[in-house]
Amino acid sequence: MKHSLLFVAAVFFASLGLNAQNLQIVSMENEALTPNQVVYTGGTINNEAVVEMKIKNIGTTAINVKAKKIVMSVPENSVNVFCLSLCYPPSVTVSPDFVTINPGESFVGFSGHYTPFDRTEGIIGYTFFNMDNPNDSISFISHYVPSNLYAKYDGKILQGGAVLYVNAELNAETEIAFPVFNNDETNAKDVLAKKTEIQTIEGSENLFCWTECYSPNVFISTDVVSINPKDSTNNFSGHYSANDHEGATTIRYTFFDKRAASDSTWIDVVYRTNVGITEKPSMISAVFPNPATNNINISLNDRVKNGAEIIIFNLNGQVVYRETINNKATTQINVSKLSQGLYQLVVNSNGQLSRPEKLAIIK
Repeated sequence: MKHSLLFVAAVFFASLGLNAQNLQIVSMENEALTPNQVVYTGGTINNEAVVEMKIKNIGTTAINVKAKKIVMSVPENSVNVFCLSLCYPPSVTVSPDFVTINPGESFVGFSGHYTPFDRTEGIIGYTFFNMDNPNDSISFISHYVPSNLYAKYDGKILQGGAVLYVNAELNAETEIAFPVFNNDETNAKDVLAKKTEIQTIEGSENLFCWTECYSPNVFISTDVVSINPKDSTNNFSGHYSANDHEGATTIRYTFFDKRAASDSTWIDVVYRTNVGITEKPSMISAVFPNPATNNINISLNDRVKNGAEIIIFNLNGQVVYRETINNKATTQINVSKLSQGLYQLVVNSNGQLSRPEKLAIIK
């Protein structure tokens, strides 16, 4: 059934992009997509799967570009949104805003988001078009496949596409390590590791280890690590040497089942040597249940001072909930009045904001 839907979707989007001449879709790894290409996107069950793309103007004049989503197949209890600079509510199918892309340049700021809440796949198409000439358009199809693989760092589950910031030494190797989990209750996973250099500082070096450590020019492991059902492995580590070069290097580490590559998760690690850049503190230890319907519990750490605020934003950046809390380890708040959808939750402690936590509301 999924293959039939993908075929119909490809034919449908092909009819939309027959006159495309000036727009091109490029992956975050700088690979140009063919028109109406199907992109498989992994993401842990109950968490958000994210697909990101660049939109390039290959024409000779500036283009004002809008985005459109077409939902081909998703379960009723899922949530899907997209962002074109701004993120829009699930009900929005055409971006009210546009972005201007100059000749030869790319727009980096599009993302599609899908939260299934179960093991159900989703198929969503995205079209980018010239608002002054809608026939000048280009599309791709995202086939979201919820994954059984996920990672943890500092005790927290990392969703596919999560970003970790690491302060790197200028003249010494910096290492990051985290376990990879198999959430499948019945099947073991034979897992490979892959690195993708999103952005590197000239003169720096990076490598990764997956059972064994590979040279910097190796991007996919030859070793397969078998992870039993509901078990994990600590075989991964990433290594970065700035070699006295300041700046930020971004490396994507992907972990995927050798027998089903779409069963995957990936983490972007930003190694930074820039002086003065400070990551927002992690004041929130956990938010549960998530997804939620009525109440959520928020576990806070000792960085949170008495009189701190819990603030919840919708995807338009509007404050939809705000409450002052006492200094206690766990706080429960009622979110039953929030509409179904995706939100961001932060703690404001004495003027300092925590890293945002994603919150999903279902009805």
